[in-house]
Amino acid sequence: MRRFCMAFVLVVVPAFAGAQSTSPGTGDPTVFGGEVSVLNLMPADQFAAAGLSKLSPAELRALSLWVRSHSLVVADLARTAALNPEPAPSDNPSLIMTRMAGDFTGWDGSTVFQFTNGQIWRQVSFGTLYQFVRSPKVMLVSTGGGWRLQVEGVPQSIYVRRLR
Repeated sequence: MRRFCMAFVLVVVPAFAGAQSTSPGTGDPTVFGGEVSVLNLMPADQFAAAGLSKLSPAELRALSLWVRSHSLVVADLARTAALNPEPAPSDNPSLIMTRMAGDFTGWDGSTVFQFTNGQIWRQVSFGTLYQFVRSPKVMLVSTGGGWRLQVEGVPQSIYVRRLR
């Protein structure tokens, strides 16, 4: 996943960071309202094979904006992962140590947590907490009756259930 994120950041994000777009196969600049178009992201034959040549200018603009916004999210996650490497895996099957994928803002009763190891967990115990921690380390501990989530820098812990 990290390799994909880094490749995405190195290839797609620079295209949106200031490159001028071109129509597939023509070299003609195509910029929609100051935003770079998806037209420069693939060769003309792939653009046509994907059916993108059927899109109206408004649809191309919407697709370009969507790709740009999602590439920025991926870039931010890749930057966070690069700055905060994954802790070494534990040999203990009842202990999982990883990081929050992105910033931690607390929990509200049914919060879903995504971790850099790809796992997704949901809060199952009652409780509300509002606290901000930037991409914290987390520890999931099997207690026999469930899993407890402990977030670095947060004094409380909660019970969670693994979704994936």
